Amino acid sequence: MKLPPHRSAKHYKLMKDNESNSSVLDNFLNTEEIQYFYKWWQDHRHREKAKGDYSQLENEGQVPNGTSLGNLRYSYAYEELKEILQPKIQKALGTDNFRALPGKFYYVPKDYVWDTVHTDVSLYESKRAEDLKEVWEGLGCPEEVERASREGCPSANGKEFRDWATKNPQYVIPSWKTIIVPLWCPGEATTVTFDQYDYSGEKLTGWYNWNGKNIEYMTDRMSITQEQFDNCLRHIRYGRKKLHGLSIENVFDWKVGSAFMFDSAQLHTSGYCSEGKVGFTIWVAHNE
Repeated sequence: MKLPPHRSAKHYKLMKDNESNSSVLDNFLNTEEIQYFYKWWQDHRHREKAKGDYSQLENEGQVPNGTSLGNLRYSYAYEELKEILQPKIQKALGTDNFRALPGKFYYVPKDYVWDTVHTDVSLYESKRAEDLKEVWEGLGCPEEVERASREGCPSANGKEFRDWATKNPQYVIPSWKTIIVPLWCPGEATTVTFDQYDYSGEKLTGWYNWNGKNIEYMTDRMSITQEQFDNCLRHIRYGRKKLHGLSIENVFDWKVGSAFMFDSAQLHTSGYCSEGKVGFTIWVAHNE
């Protein structure tokens, strides 16, 4: 068995054995909780620093000139919201044996395009020690600052990550699930998951570090129809041809109150969004 890069045999087996289809979590938040989390996002926007992901390919004309890419986001410490989130995650996973990682609140304005195909592995970064230092210390969890500094990767991908993972394989985490929680969505918005997986320790971020040899379950053809592309992927600037070998597993229509859960090693992308959206992401890893 050939292992994915920067992934131990133990972690690879653990992640593969727990591979499962994506699922919609109906009634994940009630009305009071939706209002609470939306206000929480507003009250903590001073943490916002920059746009998030971006695609490295040239604009082929699908997006008007001057359009910004990515999203506006900031980190939160799981301990800040644990009281509400812990029982919900336990119910979704069917176990309390998991490790919750720092997550992200994010806002995609109407004039932004977020179109990068990616995975959500290796998102425990050392920069969380800086981002959340005051938060963790205020919560009486200074050990989390030390842990993020010691065990967090310098970046989720690129040469920095690969050098770090080679020297520190014991700190490459066995990512498990991503849970997307919509908070505001006045128009059309989707999240698209693909049937394909990349179990590498390094986060896949579009064509910045695309390596088809590391991606499992690739097809040998263009499996995404023009109708599917026009329906939920028409915002993608690089066109359908770049999606050769991928096939759509699920399309989650954003509905405030529900949530969407999928494997973090599964390729996915933000689908077409007509009016902007606000949500937050929960990331959990296997608890060894």
